[in-house]
Amino acid sequence: MGYTFTNTEKTKKKGSEYETFAALYMLGLYPQKEKMEYILVDSFNDVSTANPNITEIYDIQSKGYKSVSQGQIGRFLYTLYKNYLTNFPFKEFILFLETIDYDFLSNNLKVFSFSNFKENNQERIKTGLYKEIKDREQIALEDLDIQEIKSFLDKVVFVVNQTTKEETIKKLLPINAKKTFTDAFYISIFDEIRDKQSSLKNINIENETITTPEEVLRFNKHITKKELDALLINRVIGVELFQNNIPLSFFKYINENSRTNEMEDAVLKCNEELALMLFDKNNKNNVWKLCFRIVELLNNNSIKNYEDIFNRIPEKMYLNAKISKDSTIYLISRIQEGKKNANS
Repeated sequence: MGYTFTNTEKTKKKGSEYETFAALYMLGLYPQKEKMEYILVDSFNDVSTANPNITEIYDIQSKGYKSVSQGQIGRFLYTLYKNYLTNFPFKEFILFLETIDYDFLSNNLKVFSFSNFKENNQERIKTGLYKEIKDREQIALEDLDIQEIKSFLDKVVFVVNQTTKEETIKKLLPINAKKTFTDAFYISIFDEIRDKQSSLKNINIENETITTPEEVLRFNKHITKKELDALLINRVIGVELFQNNIPLSFFKYINENSRTNEMEDAVLKCNEELALMLFDKNNKNNVWKLCFRIVELLNNNSIKNYEDIFNRIPEKMYLNAKISKDSTIYLISRIQEGKKNANS
């Protein structure tokens, strides 16, 4: 039995922002965030995340409303419920909300289950879901499978957004970099991810059918964790790393060491080392420490020479990032050249 995509849609800016909040919550705050490899856009739901082999799908309905009633909460659950009924490997069902009236709940948790709603509010939420199923599927209320709906509601996780745009991006970074960049910088990264996510909505898959979960990737309506990591690194260091030109400082470094005949091989090796470094998901802390150290030194206007910058980086720092001296100087040169170009 396959899965047919229906009710895919283009959302307004506010809706797109909350889909981004929801996706980045899964990558930055979700307890099992290390499992996530894909952000799946406007396919199974507003947004979903999945593990590398798409054997676990985390289904997310996001709603950016300043206030919601119990009935609306019930109606919001419809797509999650429909996915619950399929034979696809949905691991979790999440309703991601901008806010909630805590009078509905028996506690003030930001992440909670259906049982945390007060009993009278549980009934109102159920009624909202019942009505949505009735309206969407044109069936009588008495024909609903109440026990199946109850089993579904017991599996739903409710999440109330806890962060601003800038805090959301900071949560994706493995180290504390609050003093390095302004909030406006982090907001711009959030907006860039939101715009990328929104652009994928333009790919129309309405009424397309897949037979296995991994087939969803053929529509190219996804963002990988590697792509996101690369975007973050590139924005932090202020340059797209893998370009064809050779940075002037690196050219000077190779020339000064009488290795000009090795230039092409040296650049190739450095690019290979940097690629391995950037996408080593088990070594993120050390990679970010090195990148932030270089940026901090470059932001110090009294330090201009690549050698002075390199000499202020402990050998242990770049070795822990698993790159050589050559690649560290290449990285410094690339970032230094990018900052010059940005300021010219």
